[in-house]
Order: sequence, then C-alpha cells, then structure tokens
Amino acid sequence: LTAQDEAGAPVTRDSLATWDGDRRQVLGRLSGSVSAMAGFDDGASAGPRLFVVGTGLRVNNQFPVEAARWDGHGWEVVTATFPLGHPTTLLEFDLGQGSQLFVGGVGGTGLMRWTGSGWVEAGNAAVPILVQSLAGLAGPHGPEIVFGGGVLIDGQSYNYGRIRGDGSVAGISTPNVYFDRYPSVVASMTDRLGPAVYLGGGSPTTLGVPVASCHRYDGDSVTPLAATQRFRDVTSTRNDQSTITSFASFDDGTGLQVFAAGWVSACGAPGAESVEYAPTGLMFRMPQTGPDAGRVLRVGSGFASSGSELYRISSRVIRYAGRDQLAIAGPVLSAGSSASWGIAIFDGQTWSPFVPPAQVIGVFRPTVVQSVTVNGFERLVYNQSSSAGQIGYFEGASSFFNFLAGNPGGPNLRELFYFDDTMTDGPALYTQDSQSIRRVVNGQSQTLFSGSELKSAVVGDLGNGPQLFIGARFADG
Repeated sequence: LTAQDEAGAPVTRDSLATWDGDRRQVLGRLSGSVSAMAGFDDGASAGPRLFVVGTGLRVNNQFPVEAARWDGHGWEVVTATFPLGHPTTLLEFDLGQGSQLFVGGVGGTGLMRWTGSGWVEAGNAAVPILVQSLAGLAGPHGPEIVFGGGVLIDGQSYNYGRIRGDGSVAGISTPNVYFDRYPSVVASMTDRLGPAVYLGGGSPTTLGVPVASCHRYDGDSVTPLAATQRFRDVTSTRNDQSTITSFASFDDGTGLQVFAAGWVSACGAPGAESVEYAPTGLMFRMPQTGPDAGRVLRVGSGFASSGSELYRISSRVIRYAGRDQLAIAGPVLSAGSSASWGIAIFDGQTWSPFVPPAQVIGVFRPTVVQSVTVNGFERLVYNQSSSAGQIGYFEGASSFFNFLAGNPGGPNLRELFYFDDTMTDGPALYTQDSQSIRRVVNGQSQTLFSGSELKSAVVGDLGNGPQLFIGARFADG
C-alpha cells in the first residue's frame, strides 16, 4: 500500500493499514509483500491477533520475515522462515481438535498449523501438496480443509484436494480447470443447498465453446455452476484462459447471492451447446433465493467492450424498427443481458444484442453500423475492418455476407450514412474515412472530397435544408 500527500509526495511504504471511512492509519512498521492475513486467538494474549504471512517482510527492522502478528499496538515476529518455503494463504478452522490457524504454501507438505509457540506440519508427508488457497468445509464425512493448488496421487494430478482430521489426502476432480500461471481458488460458502466450497481457477477455452470454470464441492461430489469464456480481443479469433479469481457472498437487499469475479468475457449456465450468455464486466452473480435461484446472471447493465486498441467504438443514432435508436459498433462483447459480437443497439429502455452466424464469429469485425432498406426490407448494414473494404449485410441466419456494389469500406472508415443530396435518385450511400468523402451511385464509388486528417462528417439542417458538413485539417489551416 502507498499513500501520497496533497503535493504528491509519498507518505509511507508500509504494507498494512486500516481505513475507518475517513482516514488511513498505518499498522506499525511492516513492509514487504503480504500474501495473506487472518485474525486468530491463539491464547497467548487477551483476545485475537492479526496474523500476516508473506515474503520479504520487514518487521521492526528485522529482515527477512515470513510471518508476523499485530496485537493492536505493535508487530511481533512469529517466524523468520517456513519449512514450506513460500507461504501463500491463511485459514482459521476446526479440523476436529479445536479452532486452529493453518498456513498453506509451496514446499514441504504444503500445509502447517500454529501451536501457539511454533509451526508444525499439518499435511501428509507421504502426499506433498502445493497450496495456493484454503477453505474449510463442515462436510457429510466430518470437517475437512479444501485446498487449491496441486497434488499428485497415484500418478493422477489434481488442482484441488481435501485433507481430513486423520491426515488423509484426496484429490478433487474438476474437468477443464487446470493450474497454469493462474491460481486455483477455493472459498467456503453456505448457499441454498447448504455448506460447500466453491472452486475457481483457469480454464482453457476454444473459440465459440464455453467451459465450466466454476464448481461446487459439498464433500461428496463436484457440480459445475457456471460456464465462462474470455475473449482477449474481439477483433481476434484468439481466446485466452477464462479465469475465476475470487468469490464472495452478499445480500444486496434482494436476497443472498454468490458473486464470482475474474477474467471472463461472457458467462452462463453450464452446457456448451445451450449456454445463455450474460455480460459480466469481469463479474457475474448466482442468486440463492427467489425465482432466479441457481441461475448465472449479469452484474449491471449496458454494453461491455474489450478495450481493443485495434479499432475504436463508434456510435450513432439510426432509424431502425420504426424508431430512433442508438447503434454502437466496435469491439463490443455484450449488450443488456446477452452476449453480442461487435454491435449493440439501444432504444432508450432495452439493449438488443447482435450475434452473427456462428461461421463468421471471430472474423466479423464491424466498425460502423447503419440502417437501410434493401429490396423493400430493412437491413442493418455494416462496415468491416478489412483492408479490402467490406460494406454489406447478412441475409437472415445465413453466413453469406451480401456486399453492397461499389462499396468503399475499409479499416479506416469512420462514418457510414445515407444522404439525399438531390443529385441522385433518392438517398445515396456516403462514407467517410481519414482522407476522403465518397458516394456510391449506381454501384460506382465517387470521391467527392479528399484531404489530410479528415476528422468527421455529419448531415445537418441549419435552416437551408439538409446539408453535409465535414471537419478536417485544410491546406490553409
């Protein structure tokens, strides 16, 4: 944690502080990298203490330290180094011998517990584990600690496992979830079905196929809860690992819900073929009461984009379905309560998504959208980000893209509109890119203006009828 004064100068470099809603207060002199903290009463003093673990901690000028505790007045070194090498997480839990403090990490058996005067091994020396996260579960077979990380049992590798009071270790199988450079996350929850541990982590995704990356473990079985996808960039066919990094339960006044957050672009119920996506903005929720109990729902509304730098978001008002609507094109991932690809339309109350034919998902990259009547039917016409220039429309559910004759589209196209300049038989298609204004007449493209740094174009009426106005950098400045 860092803080600055009004002049921008650093106030402190200490690693831990409290916030009371009005001001920040540093907890003594502690610096370094804190990886976990937990309150625990070890009986050594009157009341609980705050335990922290990490790497390279400096406590009261002692360095290095891997565990310390705060008694409300000052820091005390608990241990300089752990036998397990690198502590990652803390958990207070009763594994059958009273409440104890456990620390998980990398090395040794992977799990240790605090006795009040020192740390002792709590795992099984015959089955070493790698621990990234810990959660307690009052399961049907007694209390157990669930861990996320890694364990190898009889040649089988697992990213999750459990340890019971007798020291037995078993792996928890979760299809499609694996540890790479992203942590395997576990969290204790009491949901509508009872006590459970929610499992999250990294899940490889294939274009167009979501995978279950969020599971529920109840001590007996594992149930997939949500399927997710992550698009690194809507302009690319490349997908990245969909990753759940944290869980939290919260009642926002509508009933208890479980929230999941991480690196996800879309989510829905498990089942790759029947999933109904919801925009996430990196987060989704699972209500535990009411008619939506168990469903995977969005958090918030509106549209979400990938933040791509390859092409920008464009927006315009179009006349579509008998009313004016806001049309947004670009690296759009979702609209309202559904996944959307490149296009989102808003009528003032409802967001309408756009999903192109499955065969073109990943290569369809709209930059501008407009409404036009073609052969008596209203169509949404798109410009695609392509060096060849592609302005056209889809015919129903067909993957065939109907190109408009003479279209001057391209990756630099910024405006696409119809304008009746009285020089043609009705409104003609006009386009504007960074260097020119063009018009399509009888299937032929005509350049009406060219110049450096053409910024914008708009049709407006200043009292003399509709006219076309452009903004650019002209030769005379």
